[in-house]
Amino acid sequence: MTTINFELIRQRADSNGPALNKVRDKFFLELVAEHEYAYSKLSPSLYNISVQNNELKLDLSSIGLNIKTEERFIFVKNSVIKQLSFFHHDVLRQNIILICDIYLSTNGTFSLSPGGDPIGALGNGYSYDNFFNHFFNALKTKGLITSDY
Repeated sequence: MTTINFELIRQRADSNGPALNKVRDKFFLELVAEHEYAYSKLSPSLYNISVQNNELKLDLSSIGLNIKTEERFIFVKNSVIKQLSFFHHDVLRQNIILICDIYLSTNGTFSLSPGGDPIGALGNGYSYDNFFNHFFNALKTKGLITSDY
């Protein structure tokens, strides 16, 4: 059994935490800005997003989904990344369903697995499309929405 080097973990979290939280904030704000731009001429019917107290609020109540987000630091090899987990909290059936995870790096990229190939980068104008394409595919895979296209 290997031991955990608490001092090293604490040091990495302390040194990279602020940068990762800035990347998270930028990611959230970029999603909201692109959403507002996409819906500048009409109101969204399917979902709405906003940021409140540095937390992303995904409102999919129109299709019966209650989305919650959790965050954690993940220590991979010699780096620290931020994991954002998106869950559906089914109050009626009293269960929680993991929809997907997104992993943010200090360089502003995000991927679908820790240390995985990036699916997007902040500031390139495609964060919204990349994230929601993955998010809605995950909703379909989990059986939370039905789509034939």
